Amino acid sequence: MKRFFTSFFTILLAMVMLLSLTACFPLLDFDISQYLSYQVDNSYFEPITYTPQTYTDTSNGTPTYNYVFEISSSCVVDLYQYTADVKIYSQSLNLLDRQVINKTQDVAANQSFCFVVPVTSSIQSSTGHVEVTFTGRSHSNPLLAGSKAQVKVTFVYNNGNANSVVTLNSGDRVTQPTNPTKPNHYFVGWYTNPSFTSQYDFATPVTRNITLYAKYQLDSLSLGEQIYNDTLKGVVTIYNKCYNTLLGFETTSVTSQGSGFCFEASNGYYYLLTNCHVAYRDTGYAKQSFTIVDYLGNQYQGYMYSSPSSKVDAIASSYDLACLYFKSTDTPVKALPMAQANPSLGINVVSIGTPQGNSNTVTYGKISDYGTVTLADTSAALSDVRFNVIFHNADIDNGSSGGPLFNTNLEVVGVNYAGAENSTMGYAIPIKRVREFLNKYVYTQNTKANEISLAFFCCNYLLFCGKILAKN
Repeated sequence: MKRFFTSFFTILLAMVMLLSLTACFPLLDFDISQYLSYQVDNSYFEPITYTPQTYTDTSNGTPTYNYVFEISSSCVVDLYQYTADVKIYSQSLNLLDRQVINKTQDVAANQSFCFVVPVTSSIQSSTGHVEVTFTGRSHSNPLLAGSKAQVKVTFVYNNGNANSVVTLNSGDRVTQPTNPTKPNHYFVGWYTNPSFTSQYDFATPVTRNITLYAKYQLDSLSLGEQIYNDTLKGVVTIYNKCYNTLLGFETTSVTSQGSGFCFEASNGYYYLLTNCHVAYRDTGYAKQSFTIVDYLGNQYQGYMYSSPSSKVDAIASSYDLACLYFKSTDTPVKALPMAQANPSLGINVVSIGTPQGNSNTVTYGKISDYGTVTLADTSAALSDVRFNVIFHNADIDNGSSGGPLFNTNLEVVGVNYAGAENSTMGYAIPIKRVREFLNKYVYTQNTKANEISLAFFCCNYLLFCGKILAKN
């Protein structure tokens, strides 16, 4: 018992002495905080920015090149030391390098600091992402800093909707949003890279700015139902008959077959796109007629469109495109939507046409590349396309030419015009070039799309009047 009281008295005396010294510190102008040290975790550091730099050293007479990443950040509390665990990843998120940088350095709260990480030239050129985890030491208690650093999570929906951004404290977990939707697809999950190789775990604390990408899987059943219930109505088969006559009787003829689609319908007029080499009048024949067949087998008399202002037929081998039209008051044919932008590499596509005379043929594939194509067996008068075209592997064959190529929203993104021999590779005119052709040969500066039918009406009315005058 005596020993217990002795120990208790010693501890009490030490506490009184410490309090007395503390009370005297202001009089002695002594800052005890300089002797305090607090651990600062990564959640108090702002997200980094990194910049690749190359420095040339000529001190030895021969230039040598030093490759580095300059990395910047800041902290919400004062620091006197920090450690940066730096991980460098490739674009496919493979770890290329890892370095730990230790710095003893006074850094004021919320002031930017910078350090460099030496790397090789190959690592610098292959880097897709740099990730840094900080720890630090401070004389100030980070719990009294008021708030942690802020980080942002960007959600890329990949379905046409605008991206959204969520701001939260570093170290917090972001709430998973409601699963997004995309026509003819089902949602798979959120991924940390646009190549969808790493799925995000929403239980992970967020300590840096991140971007998450929505991944979808094609719903073939839904897509197929929409194609057969709706999209096929806009796809047609085109028969091009070139012939000669003598005394009103047909003497010789040749008929070819291709595909096409309706892009505009107004007041009983239906305007079609196909290839130049499908609609071209063969040399050696003086006359030509078109027969348009819809997906149900209904037939219509087709005509080459000619601009009312320029009187030029809407056919051009430089685009391998042509515009036809037919008139009907009772047809299931409908205009198909066209995309505004050229399709991206890797997307799923659908091709519809009449290969080998088999109407309503639907094939699926992906876009693999853009490039130029030389058609060895086709004259320049029929097809003389010199710009980059779409490469895809949705099967096409003879008779598919002029048929539409769709994205999975079933918007036209291209017009098929050729295929590689002994290969599934097909080539299509990109939609931006299609629109360029329409603006040049079909839509004039003073003619809106919905006014095309009026121009046809005027032309046909004048033709009708001319025939009456001739009879009289």
